[in-house]
Amino acid sequence: MSNAPETDSLLPDQPVDLTNCEREPIQIPGRIQPHGVLLTLQEPEFLILQASSNAAAWLNIEASALLGKSLSAFLQPTDVKLLQAACQQQRLDDNPVHLLTVRIRRGKARFEAIVHRRHCLLVLELEPALQETERQDTYSMVRHAVTQIQSARTAMQMLDMAAQQIRRINGFDRVMVYQFDADGHGSVVAESKRNDLEPFLGLHYPASDIPAQARRLYTLSRQRLIADVGYTPADIVPTINPVTQNVLDMSYCVLRSVSPIHVQYLKNMGVAASMSVSILQEGELWGLIACHHDTPRFLSYDIRTSCEFLGQVVSLQLATQQDAADVAYRIRLKDVQAQLVTSMANEPMYQEGLVRHRPNLLDFIEAEGAAVCVNGVFLCLGRVPDDAFLTRFLAWLAAESDQEVFSTDALPDLFPPADAVKEVASGVLAIAVSPAQQHYLLWFRPETVQTVHWAGDPNKPVEVQADGSHLLSPRASFARWKETIRGKSLPWKSVEIKAAQEFRHALVSVVLHKAGQLEALNEQLRRSNEELDAFTYIASHDLREPVRGIRNYVTFLREDYGSTMDTVGQEQLETLLRLTQRMERLIDSLLLYSRVGQ
Repeated sequence: MSNAPETDSLLPDQPVDLTNCEREPIQIPGRIQPHGVLLTLQEPEFLILQASSNAAAWLNIEASALLGKSLSAFLQPTDVKLLQAACQQQRLDDNPVHLLTVRIRRGKARFEAIVHRRHCLLVLELEPALQETERQDTYSMVRHAVTQIQSARTAMQMLDMAAQQIRRINGFDRVMVYQFDADGHGSVVAESKRNDLEPFLGLHYPASDIPAQARRLYTLSRQRLIADVGYTPADIVPTINPVTQNVLDMSYCVLRSVSPIHVQYLKNMGVAASMSVSILQEGELWGLIACHHDTPRFLSYDIRTSCEFLGQVVSLQLATQQDAADVAYRIRLKDVQAQLVTSMANEPMYQEGLVRHRPNLLDFIEAEGAAVCVNGVFLCLGRVPDDAFLTRFLAWLAAESDQEVFSTDALPDLFPPADAVKEVASGVLAIAVSPAQQHYLLWFRPETVQTVHWAGDPNKPVEVQADGSHLLSPRASFARWKETIRGKSLPWKSVEIKAAQEFRHALVSVVLHKAGQLEALNEQLRRSNEELDAFTYIASHDLREPVRGIRNYVTFLREDYGSTMDTVGQEQLETLLRLTQRMERLIDSLLLYSRVGQ
């Protein structure tokens, strides 16, 4: 199933891990599979700079004798001219193209010429051409296959149909559709096979089977054939290209030799021939159409490119099917988002609009718990961890992630304290509104215990050599191996993450609008306070004089006419004097308050 890298010998004190596999430069093996010939050419003369060591077996000329000569040394001159003209017309940079069928000068052999440019070199690969009687009507087969694939109503039906149709075209014993997950692990999601073979459908394979640099090559070169697993590689002569002074980069070569450990891996599976076709989504490797055969099997370039074309049809149909499946969910998310924005706008505190009404945060993204954090205060819905855990988690999140939207379906792996709350929060989706002010929106999903069936023990065995070094080697057993996975939730869909990103933008707009409203209100209040202070000062200052005059006149009345008044009159004068004195004290206090405020 894999394109695993070459064996990597380790020193005794080196750690044994998959980085040893990742370091192998599998794009520059310096060798090819021997069912064809490879030449590197210098333009415009088409001088031969390098040749594969098996040239004599196919072209009747030793590789060393070809170096420095023109293609006309072994090809028909008319074919060389046609090849030169075709190279000027086609886009060949990092793009292998079948240009024409050529003939050699010595004998009657005919070859398919596959050409591409790489790092200023012209790379010519020659594969034996089939006789006319051996050719198949690939157009009719591909047209029928496309019709069948496009008739499928669901993505799984489409993948099943693709496996069946590609097996009908290439005749392999087994054809599988192999999907990668976010961690690089893979699983067989569709299969068409010979009736007597054990099914692989549903089995999982570890990321180490197809390491990262192999997956990168699959995005560059969309189809690869190993016609005979037991082949003896042919070396490139010379190994170092005289123009580039480097080993030939064979990322796009159809004859590129594969890793010895991958060859052993296939032998351990009982596979004698293998073919793979890439399935891409938005430029990323979604999966592979993997084909196995029990005996060596060579496919013409026409058949291989037909399978590659069907792989591209599958890629397009998969995107269409996925969009159709997501469209209803996306519409619902948009509708809920609009209602949440309205609720936030109508509440004095925006967070109240997210939890106090329907729809709320739990109606927006599917989860069992949600929380809003503003300045360390939490408003929660459904099943969520306690405030102490949330505070600790947000402190970790602010320190470890600068993403506007953070998501994981395995929080305990990233944040070990989450293992204590995995029944509630194995998965988390977080929107960072303002980390500095601890403004976050959170959704939580509980642990979902999963049983995964692997094709053999997923841990790549390590062999200790006689000298104490370690050797990574392919698995020898592919018997069904069961594993129970804990601490993971249902994964967050890409449409949910995109919706969260869009909602963050809307949320920030509401928060900024609320902040603008609050700033305007504060400015209005400040002006009112200034006016009130000014009025208080003026009023208290101006009232002192008339009150003082009233007190003086009361004093004069008491002194001049007090003896002529009866007792009641005298008491009324005393009361009036006391009230004016009290009013003076109140005015003095008000004046003092206004001065302190200023």
